[in-house]
Amino acid sequence: MELCRHRRHRPGVLPLSRTARPDFVPLYDYQVAQVRQAGTGITEIVLAPLGRPATFAPGQFAMLYLEAIDGWHRHPFTITSRPDDHLLSFAIKALGDDTSQLPGAVQPGMPAVIRGPFGRFSHHKGTRRQLWIAGGIGITPFLSWLRAVDAQPPRGPVDLFYTSAGPAMPYTNEITAMAAGCELIRVHIIDSRDGHLSATQVLASTDGEKPDTLSVFMCGPAGHDAQVPSGIPAEGHSAPSHLPRALRLALRPGRA
Repeated sequence: MELCRHRRHRPGVLPLSRTARPDFVPLYDYQVAQVRQAGTGITEIVLAPLGRPATFAPGQFAMLYLEAIDGWHRHPFTITSRPDDHLLSFAIKALGDDTSQLPGAVQPGMPAVIRGPFGRFSHHKGTRRQLWIAGGIGITPFLSWLRAVDAQPPRGPVDLFYTSAGPAMPYTNEITAMAAGCELIRVHIIDSRDGHLSATQVLASTDGEKPDTLSVFMCGPAGHDAQVPSGIPAEGHSAPSHLPRALRLALRPGRA
């Protein structure tokens, strides 16, 4: 399963070209507006546009270039803000040396560049009855979906399962509040220290719906997994179009 690669570039060097070419992806100039802790080991970086802002759909990710005190950093991260917010936000989990250093290396006022967006992780692709499963930092695309729910509501009933180890799970208050404002969405907060999310738990929420009428959207870092029964179409970068019985499917790697 492919994970994000964290690369560091030479101080003062931004390895980008704005020269038009057939495969050109737009670049947008931003400035760091806020750096704050969203939870244990999770930093939220908020950017303000310096010109034309990037346009994106909820669930997409972008290549984020940050000029920190130790030089340029490049990372692919899921955008967590809603499309009509002029500020762009990213939730970044400390998963390695580079991302662990970002909170102390990035400060308000520093320049940033956005390349993208990328991805087609959209609940509009699913059936009317959907299951959203997030493991840890994999909550980020669903956070964007929820923040945009007034303008882009789901097609039908949704059960969101948010699993993580520990009681202090970031964004839980905001998630439950947003879901409370949408009668189509039910939220299930799962402390994975008590065991991994199972197919039995997931299907119990569907009120007897046939598995082949469900769409499952999943996102999470490596190591988070769920039992998915046969016949349930799954969406995600690593998900096949159909699943054999009792297949143990690892959740899609998160962009943070």
